[in-house]
Amino acid sequence: MVGDVREIEPMELLPPPAPAVRPAATVEQVIADEEAWVEKRRAALAGAEGVAFVTATSRAALGTSEEPRTEPDAARFRRGRGGTSVGRAVHSVLQAVDLTTQEGLENLARAQAAAEGISQRAAEVARLARRACESEPVRRAIASGRLWREVPIGAPSGDVVLEGFIDLLFETPEGYEIVDYKTDAVREGEMEGRMDHYRVQGEAYAELVRAITGKTPVAVSFVFVLTGRVVRIVPAATAAEPV
Repeated sequence: MVGDVREIEPMELLPPPAPAVRPAATVEQVIADEEAWVEKRRAALAGAEGVAFVTATSRAALGTSEEPRTEPDAARFRRGRGGTSVGRAVHSVLQAVDLTTQEGLENLARAQAAAEGISQRAAEVARLARRACESEPVRRAIASGRLWREVPIGAPSGDVVLEGFIDLLFETPEGYEIVDYKTDAVREGEMEGRMDHYRVQGEAYAELVRAITGKTPVAVSFVFVLTGRVVRIVPAATAAEPV
């Protein structure tokens, strides 16, 4: 039932490992195990320094020829990643609001609009967020009972790390589906050209989900909140993947 929807933590994408069975350890063994873990973690962090990364969004904007980056970048981990103040506010509302009831949406919109310095546009933020909540892909996500929001995801892609945040990921009997909210204004005549870029982004998200779960998502839906239009693409499966 729609009312029974449960949002799931990203770690639940994969089954948890079986618990290890070991005899009761001495204090000395516990300390030694902890020191070994700390050293292993330190080595892993040192090995990760300088790893080149590419984001799904920048791959879409700049094409696959984007120069990979290695420097720390706080914006990589920022929530509400719309390209404008309104876009960021809308994404932030959709990250927090109860998608089923939309209770408190206006209050969230006012708070996020104020945080972005656009308090005068709070009603617009609320209207766009509500339109996204009422879109067909989001309603199906709610009905699925298994959904994740603002999913941080990353995986090796060739000689770089591909990473990104998925606005909404949900699972149906047919497989995983991805929803990406678009807050930019796109005229009808511009849609085809814009989708050339967004398909690259959608395929990048699909590649990441496939790397983590072993399965290609069945669809990526782009929800254009200004108009309510939804464009759905079907990612290409790999040759080795079972149909």
